[in-house]
Amino acid sequence: MDGYPLGLPAGVAGGLSGKYINHNRANVAVNRI
Repeated sequence: MDGYPLGLPAGVAGGLSGKYINHNRANVAVNRI
């Protein structure tokens, strides 16, 4: 778990997918916008 502020649901889903790092990066980027 990298550290997603508002991307908790998507981050968790990404973690279950086994690619939580990539999903986290995307979530953080989206949340920053």
